[in-house]
Amino acid sequence: MEQLAEWMDRVAQVRANKALELDDRKAEYAEVAAEVRALCSRFPAPGLLYDGGGKPL
Repeated sequence: MEQLAEWMDRVAQVRANKALELDDRKAEYAEVAAEVRALCSRFPAPGLLYDGGGKPL
């Protein structure tokens, strides 16, 4: 739960920071998204089939 709150806070801060350029915002969002994917990959949904790369079929 703490990790989820930290991600939400980071995204909210990026959205609120008017000084950031669009590319900087996108980079921060991509970083958060990668962290979310990494965590989710550790806990696959039961009953789903996955390919060799860990993506659902």
